[in-house]
Amino acid sequence: MKHSTTGSPPPGTGAGEQRRRGRSGFTLIELSVVIVIIGIILAAGTVGWNAVTQGRRLAEAKTNLAEVRDCLVRRMYHNNTYPSYTAGLDCQVGGSFSAPAMDVDACLCGVLDPWGRNVHYIEGVTDDGTGGYVALGGRHVASVAHQGVNGTTPDRDASRLIDMNGNDVNYVVFALVSPGADGLLDDASYRDLFSGGSLAATLDPNDPPDFDRATPPDYSVPWTIEGDDDIYLYLTAPELRTLLAQ
Repeated sequence: MKHSTTGSPPPGTGAGEQRRRGRSGFTLIELSVVIVIIGIILAAGTVGWNAVTQGRRLAEAKTNLAEVRDCLVRRMYHNNTYPSYTAGLDCQVGGSFSAPAMDVDACLCGVLDPWGRNVHYIEGVTDDGTGGYVALGGRHVASVAHQGVNGTTPDRDASRLIDMNGNDVNYVVFALVSPGADGLLDDASYRDLFSGGSLAATLDPNDPPDFDRATPPDYSVPWTIEGDDDIYLYLTAPELRTLLAQ
C-alpha cells in the first residue's frame, strides 16, 4: 500500500536545511561591526598620513629659511653691510619690491614656504649713541681701516628675541619666520610688526619677538594646527662672525 506524501517537504528542504539557508548571509549587526572597524582603520591611516605630510612640510620650511639666511649672509660678505630692504616690502611685481638692489628683496621674495606663503624678515637693532636704537639695515658689518669704515654690532640687550624654550637670545642680526600651516603669525610681539602688510620690519626692543611655545603644535591635524606652529630661524652676531670667517 502506498503511503500518502501530501504535505511532506521535498527532499533537502527540512527544517534544519531551512535554518542553514536563513543564516547564509551577514546580519545587520555583523555588517555594522565590519563598517565600524573599516572606519577606524581608515581614520588611523589618515591621521598617520597627515602627521607624515606635516612633518615633511616642517622640514621643508626649515630648509627654505636656511636658504634665505645663507643668501643674506653671502650678500653681507660681499657688501659688508647688514641686509637692506624696500619700505613696505610685499614681493609683488609692480608693488613694493626691488631686487637685486635690496638684499632682503632679492633673497626673500624668491622663496615661498611649503604652504605657498612668503617668509617674514625681522631685523635687529643697534645703539644709536643717544640712548635710542636704530635698525641695522645698511650699516657696515665689519670695520675696514683703510676705507675709514666702522663696523656695527647688534645691541646685546635691545636686539634680542625669546626662543621656543623661553630663553633670551641676544645680539640678534635678524630672524626669519614662516607662519606655518595655519598661515597666521602666532604672537603679537612680532605679528604687530607686520600689521601694515610689509614682509620686513624692525624688532621692537621693548617687546622682543617671543617664540616661546606654551602649547606644542599638533602636526597630525590637517591645515588647522592646535598650538603655536610658526617656524623661525635667527642669526646672531657671533654666528655671523663665524660664517664670514669661513
